[in-house]
Amino acid sequence: MREAREEAALAFEPAALVDVGLHDYLPTKRLHLFAAKVAERAFAIADCHCSSTFAHRTTGRATPEVDGYDWQPLDGLDDWCGPNLRRVLRALDWSRIEQLPELATVRTVAR
Repeated sequence: MREAREEAALAFEPAALVDVGLHDYLPTKRLHLFAAKVAERAFAIADCHCSSTFAHRTTGRATPEVDGYDWQPLDGLDDWCGPNLRRVLRALDWSRIEQLPELATVRTVAR
């Protein structure tokens, strides 16, 4: 919930999320993932924004962790996803996620 709020300004209710487990992402990093089935028009992508930053490696300036948002098809992972995240996403039990009730709306947090 924190990551969705910080990196995309999406506010999920805890009951809407299903724990899909811990997944090895990098040799020293594991991701604890949660899933929700969201209707394509549940929120306006234009309302998404990132409030968390990191120091840019060359300028030192605060840089948003995320700078773009889009709906992407799962069958096109090779086109839009890096190898580590692609491996994690392919390991998920998508049949379980598909059975979740679809959220018609997701609240976005104002800037």
